[in-house]
Amino acid sequence: MLARGSAGQLHTKHDGIRLRSRHGVSADVAVATVTIDPGGSSGWHHHPGVVVVVVQSGTVTFYDEKCRPDVHQAGEAFIESSDSPGLAKNNGTGIRVVEATFIVPASTPPAPPTPLRIDDPQPKRCNVT
Repeated sequence: MLARGSAGQLHTKHDGIRLRSRHGVSADVAVATVTIDPGGSSGWHHHPGVVVVVVQSGTVTFYDEKCRPDVHQAGEAFIESSDSPGLAKNNGTGIRVVEATFIVPASTPPAPPTPLRIDDPQPKRCNVT
């Protein structure tokens, strides 16, 4: 993880883009670089909150809980915002790099910070790993 910080309650709008948390809900923002080796994957997982993923290099295929592939090229972004499992996979021969921005509910100290990732079992009838 490159960085993580508290953003407090989110309520902003500019140039037609709106970002807002529910009343009384504070958010943390974290940024991470994720490298996926050839043939490798993120493993089945989901995230609390919302994650904006930008493919920095190569092609990454994101599989949803029904094993449906969605291919993303370098320079494209996609959003992960579900409690359902998903998996990002490098089906190519070179290393793939994505940049992820996480916006997650903030925890209240002394509780540990909200995790950025929650591991999930592989969905039935899906053989992608």
